[in-house]
Amino acid sequence: MNKLEEAGLIKKEQHGYVVDRVVLENLIRLKKTLIPRNFFYMIFLVTSLMVSIVFLRPPVLTREYMFALAVIIVAAVTAVYETARAMSKNAL
Repeated sequence: MNKLEEAGLIKKEQHGYVVDRVVLENLIRLKKTLIPRNFFYMIFLVTSLMVSIVFLRPPVLTREYMFALAVIIVAAVTAVYETARAMSKNAL
């Protein structure tokens, strides 16, 4: 208990110990694996990008289609980065 208190994870109060900080706030537990919440956004956005490129490609590329692809690509890259960062933080 002393080590947890020194790490700042719990506080000692009159009636016992109280959790001071939640470490696993953005993680979802599937069986024994912890997965960052961003992982599901990443899967959705990468799948949306693939569907847009493979199935929804118009015969003539328009500005609207290219803008939609750019938005999806930026969102997907951001989600991949955030997921990788959360997973590396979780591994430490």
